[in-house]
Amino acid sequence: QAGNEIGSAFWRLAASEGPPRNWLFDERGRCRAVLVDTEPKVVHGAVRAVGAERFHPQCVLAEQSGRGNNWAAGFYGPTVTEAGPGQIGLRGSCATGAGGGAVCDAALEALRWQWERADGCAGVVLA
Repeated sequence: QAGNEIGSAFWRLAASEGPPRNWLFDERGRCRAVLVDTEPKVVHGAVRAVGAERFHPQCVLAEQSGRGNNWAAGFYGPTVTEAGPGQIGLRGSCATGAGGGAVCDAALEALRWQWERADGCAGVVLA
């Protein structure tokens, strides 16, 4: 939650400055950002604060509500079932403790998509 609050403040400030900087915004004026949380409240608040037109829908990721004040549910994700031969468990490729496999995979895909769209990338800020 704190990372998305900080990100919201950063993007509000960046969007309010003069002409958009190419390394922060794409050619359509959208933020080069991926917002991820297991609770939709903070992510949607950040989108409302900056403006929905400033974020690509593919890069705003939130699971359903219900994980607040339950660190374990957010960390370990859904109950993992035993995968059969040739199958992947519910957490997919993010099964190493990142939690919430579907959101984790979508976040990595969104980050890859943002990275490939940029002319060059000097780094990534994770908060």
